[in-house]
Amino acid sequence: KQLGHHVGARSVQDDPKIVHSMNVAKMQSEREYKKDFEKSKTRYTSPVDMLGVLLAKNCQKLVSDIDYRHYLHQWTCLPDQNDVIQARKAYDLQSDAVYKSDMEWLKGVGWIPVGSLEVEKVKRAGEILSEKKYRQPPDQIKFTSVTDSLEIELAKHNAETMNKRL
Repeated sequence: KQLGHHVGARSVQDDPKIVHSMNVAKMQSEREYKKDFEKSKTRYTSPVDMLGVLLAKNCQKLVSDIDYRHYLHQWTCLPDQNDVIQARKAYDLQSDAVYKSDMEWLKGVGWIPVGSLEVEKVKRAGEILSEKKYRQPPDQIKFTSVTDSLEIELAKHNAETMNKRL
């Protein structure tokens, strides 16, 4: 009686055993297993009340300077109009003034007054290390003998005594 009739399911979706084995194969598949992980691995959720994380995010925004120079508008207009040229000049001046004002507090920080102890120490160290002063020829060095030392007086007196005998 069953001769010529189709035995079993007409498609894969009709047979529950084949559908079940396909689902098991999908779950065991390495690609399907890692697919959800790849979707969720870059997501980071933190509790709303974690103050440290919020402070770190705000600090990172300030440090990164992404919003440092923000443009006021993005209009399209003719570039040779006088008001556009004036507005661009005014914007550039304002932007440079804001940009340079950040470093105003650094002016004078590295300044050391002339005559301070540190400056004198550096000068003295430079003189000591100076090869030019170290290697001076002896005839350029000013030399005056001390006239009232005991040895000099004795030598003069002995010279006079020797001259009187001759």
